[in-house]
Amino acid sequence: MSSQRLLLITHDFPPDFSAGVPRLERFARNLPECGWQPFVLALQRDPSESDAVVPAADDFFRSIVVERCRAWTWGRSRASSTSPTEAAAPASDQSNKQNLEQDESPVGSSGQLPLRRWLGNLKSLLLGTPDKGIYWVPPAVAAGKRMIREHKLQAILTSGPPHSIHLAGRRLKQATGLPWIADFRDPWARRPWGHKKFNPWGQRLFPRLERICVAAADRVILNTGAMADDFREFYPQWESKFLTIPNGCDAHLVSRIERLISEVPERNDDRPLVLMHAGALYRQRDPRPLIEAIGLLNRRGIAIRFEQIGPCSGDFRIPDFVRRQNCSEFVSFTPPVPRDEALRRMATADFLLLIQPGTDIQIPGKLFEMIPFRKPILAIADAGATADLVNQYQLGAVAEDHAPAAIAAVIEKQIQSRQQSGAQLCWDKAIHDFDGRTLTAELAAALGAIVSGDDRHDANSETHSAALAADSHELYSFAGHAITPYPTNDAGATLQT
Repeated sequence: MSSQRLLLITHDFPPDFSAGVPRLERFARNLPECGWQPFVLALQRDPSESDAVVPAADDFFRSIVVERCRAWTWGRSRASSTSPTEAAAPASDQSNKQNLEQDESPVGSSGQLPLRRWLGNLKSLLLGTPDKGIYWVPPAVAAGKRMIREHKLQAILTSGPPHSIHLAGRRLKQATGLPWIADFRDPWARRPWGHKKFNPWGQRLFPRLERICVAAADRVILNTGAMADDFREFYPQWESKFLTIPNGCDAHLVSRIERLISEVPERNDDRPLVLMHAGALYRQRDPRPLIEAIGLLNRRGIAIRFEQIGPCSGDFRIPDFVRRQNCSEFVSFTPPVPRDEALRRMATADFLLLIQPGTDIQIPGKLFEMIPFRKPILAIADAGATADLVNQYQLGAVAEDHAPAAIAAVIEKQIQSRQQSGAQLCWDKAIHDFDGRTLTAELAAALGAIVSGDDRHDANSETHSAALAADSHELYSFAGHAITPYPTNDAGATLQT
């Protein structure tokens, strides 16, 4: 039986790397075994936009079609598609965040500040709503139509953030009539993680944009059960659309990690224990309470180091903080490295660190990448989805109190209990329960249902028409989606800066 064909639209795809890449690579690797051949459409990046790379010397990358198109740039279109053989420049997680989540920084005298801020907010509203990925939407729609026509594709999958990518999926569904699945890796309109200063007016339009995308999609995938519950509660009329497919562990990555661990020399008990974090630290991922906790432990005679691999926001002023805490010998900060090198370094650590405060519905994808190392995980997280998963599978310890003394107490207790009996069985169960092949099979089943018509949501249904009619008063259109030129509150009053 021949495979069915899926257009998979994602902002980044190997060799480019960002936070969402492992999930999309996992789907693409495993879908062929489930009867679906992915055809990937991703952003073509410029070399100057990235400083990290995922090696593409893998038979998998030669077995699928990957096409890329450029985003529009200011003043001219750069929408030309490239062939799969034209390699895209790599993109680091940090550079992606800088592009999509820039903070506004008004400057000028106090008399000029209100006007400059107002003009800045207006510019962000018109040119950066819902995010800066909007400049990729028109080229992606054009390239997607061509790929659907040339390859006779049968379904569409978009994955965000950036959530503007779902606007491309909606337009392609409208243009082609193909079934469409929208995959949400993070919240969009409600309960965003961390405070984002960029585009404050545009953020008031997120509920409307999210609603028209949910209305149009045949299925909506959320990567945690808590996020799925949030969507079901907010959109009870479309409750049957929502499906939970969590992030997971990749079989090829599990094998690679096991090989890396086997190459690590036997531990010398004289050296300090190492607690390692690999990834970007920004917004609420503040390492300063942890650094202070590491200093407390060392002053109590517990030799432990914190090693950070990856970018760290300048807002934290880490060099000054480390100097004030007099703990430079206990901490190190390394710039971003290629993914294989990051995995190799993680294999040498004694503990792995996860910092995820400020949300009870999200679980960072890096947690699933940590599981195959079978090393105790320290999670600095609020009560909720992340803490529940760590506790349920006994993957380590959770510091729900983020005060330095409390974090130090959790680390000390974890050091004392890291050789607890039965731990091996916990890791095995977690790897089994979050096997990427099983999770991809759930996606394939959802695709099969909507393509066969067993699970299609009628685009002409009364609820769908009502949702679109609610947005008929929108006045301004950019890149194929409508926005109002002046944001208002629920009562219709113009918002103040």
